[in-house]
Amino acid sequence: MRVSLQHVSHDYAGTEDSAAVHVLEDVSLEIGDGDFAVLMGASGSGKSTLLNLIGAVDRPTSGKVFLDDADTSQLRESGLTKLRRESIGFIFQFFNLIPTLDVKENVAFPLSLARAEGIAERVEAALDEVGLAHRARHFPNELSGGEMQRVAIARAVIHRPRLLLADEPTGNLDSKSGAMILELIRSIREKHRPTIVMATHSDRAAAYGDYIIQVADGRISR
Repeated sequence: MRVSLQHVSHDYAGTEDSAAVHVLEDVSLEIGDGDFAVLMGASGSGKSTLLNLIGAVDRPTSGKVFLDDADTSQLRESGLTKLRRESIGFIFQFFNLIPTLDVKENVAFPLSLARAEGIAERVEAALDEVGLAHRARHFPNELSGGEMQRVAIARAVIHRPRLLLADEPTGNLDSKSGAMILELIRSIREKHRPTIVMATHSDRAAAYGDYIIQVADGRISR
């Protein structure tokens, strides 16, 4: 999936006691189909907001975001939901697993929402891919941090998204677990060829990408 941002700015509205916060300012960038792009910057630089705009979670205050030829600003909420559900996968720093569901149920969750067919077989294949088939009936609080992130990755790719977004995927892990997660993301890239956009402040993680887009004070450089 191609990603194109054209003169995108994003503000968070102020209140009676505070002014609006300008998070991104006049950002334009192109990410090619199948690229592995890395957004690199310090905390508060705007990289997570940039990921949310690319992932159609937020809308820009001004400018346009295109996924392939679709201008996300022109889609209704139902269209954005369909786009995210069918074409985009998200990996988060803090895993965002549902604590009351076991591993198998967490991975199945996106397919259950979409009322997809063949859920059991697809979940089994996804868990095999991340090496956690033997943990299918365990709950998140019974897993290590690295295992929870592997479950989150299985959930993110269960529907074979064309765009995979990762927000500090190793930021909550030790170095050994982080390296395993990065290798897993690399293997998914080689096997399924999604476009990947990963936000990180880690030089080690950034080395896995094809190129780095530096984000600082709401602006980018490359």
